[in-house]
Amino acid sequence: MKKKIWITALEEPTVSTPVYKLSKSLVPYGIKAEGHLYQDNLASLAWSAPLSGLQSPEVGAWLIAGKAESLAKPTVRQGLSLMALDLQSRRGANFPILLWVTEGSLGASPLPTPLGGALCLPAEAKGLEAKIVAQLSIPRPKVSPDYRLSLYPLLQLGLWVEVGPADGHAWSGALFGTSGGEITAHGVGPRDRLPERAVLSYPMEGLKIEHQQQAYTAWAVQNPLPADTSYFVRVKGSFSGLVFGSFPESDEPELYVLRLQ
Repeated sequence: MKKKIWITALEEPTVSTPVYKLSKSLVPYGIKAEGHLYQDNLASLAWSAPLSGLQSPEVGAWLIAGKAESLAKPTVRQGLSLMALDLQSRRGANFPILLWVTEGSLGASPLPTPLGGALCLPAEAKGLEAKIVAQLSIPRPKVSPDYRLSLYPLLQLGLWVEVGPADGHAWSGALFGTSGGEITAHGVGPRDRLPERAVLSYPMEGLKIEHQQQAYTAWAVQNPLPADTSYFVRVKGSFSGLVFGSFPESDEPELYVLRLQ
């Protein structure tokens, strides 16, 4: 069992706050708590600052802790979703995530897609330490999505998103759109690294599409994408969702949709 948990606190922890008390109560269980204070600043990619710590092989679970009012902010939900997407691309789609609402309740609004599998814990959750121990201990089978998605948050170059087909599959071109925000550049190249140069086949920009009753602005290319090739898109701003997949060949395309807010 991994003995370390990463805690993202949405409010400043002090000696009297639930997050601080929890970190101390985990010590008898042999669990070390590390973490950070979340910074709500999408423009500076502040959400990406703790990723290296969160991605450490010693970390076996991620706990998000905060008041319901903090979790309700669209920019906070987007930043946490991007953190989750990065974590899941590196540690697996079923990496254990816990969401502890320290004050208030989440209400009926659904969680963003990347946080949809999180174990939600109310403010007065009993046996919280035991639940964390269980999350660190339970063997988890590998989950393989039908697509690949990776993030490259780079202060000088902006946020790039890499998407492509899963191993053993191929796309006939690619499309990527956002609901809100802005796409500013795109390219095609070998997977797992930003391309230095790219040749685009029939590039398209500013496509207006509606998918599942949500409006998106998309860019697209018709380059064939085997499993070792990816589509890279630079995005900025606040966006509530992503849509992507193989370039549509019909009026009812099969696209992947991720709600981030």
